[in-house]
Amino acid sequence: MKYNGIIPIQRIVGWNDLHEFNKRQYLLMHSLIFSTEVLRSSELVLPEHTFYVDNLFVFVPLQQVETIYYLNVPLYRYFIGRDDQSVNEQVMMKRIDQQLKVNRLLFSCCHQTNQLPSKLGEYLIHHIQIVTLISTALLNKINTEESLAQKQALWNYLKQQTPEAYSKISRTMSARVLNIRGTTG
Repeated sequence: MKYNGIIPIQRIVGWNDLHEFNKRQYLLMHSLIFSTEVLRSSELVLPEHTFYVDNLFVFVPLQQVETIYYLNVPLYRYFIGRDDQSVNEQVMMKRIDQQLKVNRLLFSCCHQTNQLPSKLGEYLIHHIQIVTLISTALLNKINTEESLAQKQALWNYLKQQTPEAYSKISRTMSARVLNIRGTTG
């Protein structure tokens, strides 16, 4: 994923220097290098034996980040397309419990977005939106009574834990479409 047009290239910038991320664009673990100081101050503890914690690895320390330096080079080459890969849709549907666990942990880490620089707070809500919409789409695709109840519980939990994020995310067109009842959603 490239961030051209969002993050100025090869200069130290603050959050106010960033432009808005598009709907499908977000910061990924393999796109980031954090300073050791940022990682330590974030007090990040990842749950063991859990997939999809890369979202927590990005989200939690990012709240400590004041400046960014974007170097437009591939830091990591991630091979996609294997059937057994954790991001394969079928594998994600089988591991939906782990996706939901990480999704809920993100909600619990997102209480103080209004106390952060505005662009950082906006980005964090954007990140939660993407992860939540992925969870919602997977639960819709599973399409069982249990999965649809899990979807409702996820959105209720978001509303309870982070009303500000819920208010912003639930109003988006993507959220509205994914939350239509029945097979259309």
